[in-house]
Amino acid sequence: LGNINILLQQTSNTLTRITTNPQITRIISAGTMGTNNVANNISRGNLIKLQNSLSGLMSVLNTFLAKSGK
Repeated sequence: LGNINILLQQTSNTLTRITTNPQITRIISAGTMGTNNVANNISRGNLIKLQNSLSGLMSVLNTFLAKSGK
């Protein structure tokens, strides 16, 4: 497996993208992704359902926030 992009809806045209390592234990980057890119990823089969990664993502986010003092 490669890195994992987790998408969270931000607006009707843009989603927040969080890229993690394959084990979902480290955030590599974050940014936005347009709906056209989402459609391309769907057609290539590159998306996973959020419930499959939510617990891992929450753990990574909590660790990140704890380290950043937020």
